[in-house]
Amino acid sequence: MPTPEATLSSLATQLREQITAYVKSSKVPGYLAGAYHAGQQSVIAHGLANVVTGAPMRDDTGFLFGSVTQVLTKTLVLQQVERGAIDLDERVVTYLPEFTLTTPGAAARIRVRHLLSRTNGIDADLFFPDAGGRGALKAYLDQVRQHCGTLYGPDEYISYSNGGMVVAGRLLEVVTGTAYHDLLKRELYAPVGMDYACTYVSRLGSNLMAFLLSALCSICVAKTFPNLRLCGRSAHETRARTTRWRALIT
Repeated sequence: MPTPEATLSSLATQLREQITAYVKSSKVPGYLAGAYHAGQQSVIAHGLANVVTGAPMRDDTGFLFGSVTQVLTKTLVLQQVERGAIDLDERVVTYLPEFTLTTPGAAARIRVRHLLSRTNGIDADLFFPDAGGRGALKAYLDQVRQHCGTLYGPDEYISYSNGGMVVAGRLLEVVTGTAYHDLLKRELYAPVGMDYACTYVSRLGSNLMAFLLSALCSICVAKTFPNLRLCGRSAHETRARTTRWRALIT
C-alpha cells in the first residue's frame, strides 16, 4: 500500500501533466492548483501570472478571493451561532439597530439567515461606495441606508447578494466587538496557516495582479453598459471610482 507521501506525489505528477496539456491546448496563460492528502499538500504552478510583464506563475502568486469571501463570512457567522452569540432566526436590526434601507420597513423584516441564504432582497449587489480600512463596513452600511432599497421581500426569491454579506460582516463586528479583518485573521486565517491572506489593498505588496484585473473588469462593465445605474450610481461613476483606486495602488 503506497504511503501518503507517495500518493500525494503521484497525484501531483498527474495534475502537473494534465495542467500542462490543458494550458497548451486552451491557450490559458497560467494555472495554479493544489492537492491536499493526509495532512500534506503540494502546489503546482505553471505558465504566466501576467502576460503583459511575463511574470511567471509561482506557488505563492496571490489572487483575489472573490466570492470565496462569502463562504468565509458565513463561516464566521455560524461560529457565533454555535457560541450562542447569534440566532439565525433573529431580525438583523436586533443586533444592528442602525441597519435601514430606502424601502420603508424592509430592513426590519430581514433576519440573519436571509443574509446568508441570499434571500434578503437587498439591492446592493454592485454598490461600491468609497470605503476602506478598518471602518469600511460601517461606512458601507451608512451609504447603503441612504442609497439602497430592496428588489423583493425576504424569502421571496434567491439572488446573489454582495450587500447581504457586507451587512453580515458589519453585524459580526458589532456582536464580537472585533474588526472584521481581525476576526478573519484570528478565527480562520491563523488556524489554517493562511499567513499571507489579507483584506487590505495596502498589504498586497508587489503582487497586485488580481486586484488590477478586478478593477479592469469594473471598467469594462461601465464601457459595455454606459446607462446602467446601480443603487442610484451610474456605471461611469463606478468606473471613475475604480480608476482612482488603480491610481492609488500603481
